Amino acid sequence: MRLLNGVPRCGRGAGPERRKSGKGGAGGFEDAINVCALFNIYDRLADALGWYLPDAAGYAASAQNLMKRGYLL
Repeated sequence: MRLLNGVPRCGRGAGPERRKSGKGGAGGFEDAINVCALFNIYDRLADALGWYLPDAAGYAASAQNLMKRGYLL
């Protein structure tokens, strides 16, 4: 995400030389853009479909489960 901090909000300054100068190279820049795009899609889906959001206790239980088992099903 530090790489994206150097990109102005107007979209300029993200030319090929800037993408290649980042610590992770062009791949890191593209990965960050993909993560942002996917988060945007998930957020819009959640809003449009009214997905259930747990309360604080639900998030705490989910965190405990992830710590115990990880993301494997």
